[in-house]
Amino acid sequence: MAGAPTSLGFSVRRRERELVAPARPTPYEFKMLSDIDDQDILRFNRSGISFYRHNPNQDGVDPVTVIRAALSEALVHFYPLAGRLRELRPTRKLVVECTGEGVVFVEADASFRMDDLGDGTSTSSPLLAPPVPCYDMLLCEAESPTADVVDRPLLFVQMTRLACGGFVFGMHICHCMADGSGMVQFLTAVTEFARGVPGAPTVPPVVAACSRFDLVGAFMWRCRTAALRHGRGDVVRLNMFVNARVRNRPVPRGYYGNAIVFASASAPAGELCGRPLGHALRLLVEAKARAWEDGYVQSVASFNAARRRPAFPKGARTYFISDMTRAGMTDIDFGWGKPVYGGPATTMLATFHLQGRNEAGEAGIVVPISLPSPVMERLIQEVDKGLNAGAAAVLDDAKARVVPDEGYVLAKL
Repeated sequence: MAGAPTSLGFSVRRRERELVAPARPTPYEFKMLSDIDDQDILRFNRSGISFYRHNPNQDGVDPVTVIRAALSEALVHFYPLAGRLRELRPTRKLVVECTGEGVVFVEADASFRMDDLGDGTSTSSPLLAPPVPCYDMLLCEAESPTADVVDRPLLFVQMTRLACGGFVFGMHICHCMADGSGMVQFLTAVTEFARGVPGAPTVPPVVAACSRFDLVGAFMWRCRTAALRHGRGDVVRLNMFVNARVRNRPVPRGYYGNAIVFASASAPAGELCGRPLGHALRLLVEAKARAWEDGYVQSVASFNAARRRPAFPKGARTYFISDMTRAGMTDIDFGWGKPVYGGPATTMLATFHLQGRNEAGEAGIVVPISLPSPVMERLIQEVDKGLNAGAAAVLDDAKARVVPDEGYVLAKL
């Protein structure tokens, strides 16, 4: 992929790993994962990374010390995260042994400043978007679509002080334990302890995805398919992560495990690209509607249990998208202000729709996408052609820009 991260001549000095345990004793017990949580396709550690500028109001306060203590307090309430996954034989069923051992915490110091990484405020300061610069130095675990999650810590945190007084909060969390919304719920609890919020932790409601996701998702599915030049009869699929917490789902307040299901739309490549954008949009919306029907989540859980964890679909014909615009990563505030960037560290696992701004300060959606360089060049042409051909009218006067060196699209809606 064009625009792959480099060290840029920077360095990060890590200290030895330590375990941060809950601040007080927690129950020792075994908790069985649901059939939604217990899927082979979720057996990996998903990343999150947030960049924070120097805050003059926090001079003299060490963010590493504050957030380490806040993490320990939050683990009292989210104590299964301090345990370890065990696999029952012969079914391979996952259970959490709530041992209270703790989560991995790494303290680090970087040679570079926030301004060296960019914040998208000007043409000379590039937009932070996946893959973020130096992510391999800012995460203490390697980014991988697969990982051995059994008998290992369920959360890995690296706190990196920057030379300017800012810091980077990088993490990996076992996806079997939490989806994006659950991860943000946990991090929100950590921030409340860090800021000394009375009555912490509170549990904010989860907001449903907006229709902009549908519009941009359908548009990019169509452009990506055309850029990949599939045969007209080749069936292409769009898989979406759908939040089962919305639409009055019976998910208890405070639940931070996985509450996501896949919604899938498909069509022959020739049909998808040959018909108007509205056709792709209709396929996407209908797929999401099916996922919101009564009994769908239960049927997915039963299917996964009966099929013994079906394989994760792969290949260029399958396009995975996930709406992170309202997940809350950009609101994670430990007391130093909101992050300059908060979201996934790479585009390895899916295309995440993220909040962003262009050089003019206009808010929009950042769509990081990984494609070979020749395909990325064709994607630029397809996006321009789609907008010029009238797709902009369907997208409600959308404006899009593709930057091939960075591998993302910024759509203003």
